[in-house]
Amino acid sequence: MGLIRRFRSIYAAFGSKEGLFREALQWYVSTSIERLSACAVNQASPLSALKQFVKEIVLGFKHDAPSEMCMLVKTISELTEDNASLLTEAKRLFSVMEDGFADLLSQAQAQGELSPEQDVRRLARLLQMQLIGLRVYKRANANDERIVEMIDDAFMSFR
Repeated sequence: MGLIRRFRSIYAAFGSKEGLFREALQWYVSTSIERLSACAVNQASPLSALKQFVKEIVLGFKHDAPSEMCMLVKTISELTEDNASLLTEAKRLFSVMEDGFADLLSQAQAQGELSPEQDVRRLARLLQMQLIGLRVYKRANANDERIVEMIDDAFMSFR
């Protein structure tokens, strides 16, 4: 009976399984944005903050999560138009992460770490893509040293 009561409270709180999943996605992104902000506070430069964030995201989940894969990427790649509202929300949240990257890249540009000719939006998209690729590569090849080298290479290409 207690289990049924809990399910009723989940539905009361979230309205549906989709509502619960939407909340989980939003929590995932807000937690990631908080982590990005913490890196910005703890690093001397915006590019160093982004690099630290990437390292934490790619290398920091050895035992913390059931999968090294990004919840947003998995959601976007696995949902169909049958779940159009969840898919739309996941895509929106994906853009929120990209906005966070673009903000730090703009700060890096203002501080002279990036050339004024660099398109920070384009770099944010590139960083998003590299982050996805690094996480997939990490899952296939658990060599942390190689991953660190690739992260270094990615950030060298920004200059």
